[in-house]
This record gives sequence, structure tokens and C-alpha cells, in this order.
Amino acid sequence: MGQEDKSLKPGEQIFVKRILEGSTGKQAAIDAGYPPQSASIMACKVKNRPHVKAILNASKDEAASRLKINIEWSLKHLKDVADINAARFEDKYGNERQVDSKSVISAIDSMSKHLGYLSAEKHDHSISHIEIDEDILANFEQEY
Repeated sequence: MGQEDKSLKPGEQIFVKRILEGSTGKQAAIDAGYPPQSASIMACKVKNRPHVKAILNASKDEAASRLKINIEWSLKHLKDVADINAARFEDKYGNERQVDSKSVISAIDSMSKHLGYLSAEKHDHSISHIEIDEDILANFEQEY
């Protein structure tokens, strides 16, 4: 967090600090003083405040830049893991080891979501309303 911190209220400062330390949104909201019963909802609301979102994005961008991580890096390493799959290798002590590709992919996936390269949001893809063309329905009924 940099100069923009002055735009944050004390609770928002705690929330941003906890998020940047790796806390979940719910835990960050609780630490910032929101009641546990509404912490998940408040985390979403606080994260979406323009000034909070700008600070979180800037901090993530700075970290990604320092670590030289970007979408290309994430995809390259996922591809490397896929290419290696379950290959065997020797560790620095000469012991034969096997790559745990599931753990590596999980780590890259988590990092990519944290940096915003992949959406961590869950979306409802259920169909709540279907419009039926009456002509198509009539033709269907006649044929079947």
C-alpha cells in the first residue's frame, strides 16, 4: 500500500492489509470489524469500492511485476507441468522423485486467481427463463 492509503478509512486499511497478506475476504472483513454473520457480504462490498479496488489492483500489479509474473508466465508454467506430467527426476541429494503435477498446477492456479488472471468468482449458469417460439413448438408437436 502506498500514497493512496490516505483515501481509506481505518476499517478499509485493515481489510486491504489482510487481503494483501493472503486472508480470505470474509476473514479480512471480520478483522476489519464487520460482524461474522455479514462478513462475506461486506467483503464483497468493500472489495468493489472503487478506491479499495484500485489499491488492491495496484498492489497486485506491483507484486506481479517484482516477481516477473504475468499471464504468459502462468500459461508457460502450466504447459511445462503438462509436458513433464509425472516425470521422475533426481533431487539435490540424488534421490529419485516424481513431480506432483496436481500440487504444482494448484499453486499456479491459486497464484493466477490471486493476481486476477483467472476469475475466482463463481457464476450461476442455471437457466431461469426460456422463451419458446410458438411456431417451433407447433412444428415439433406435429412431427412428434
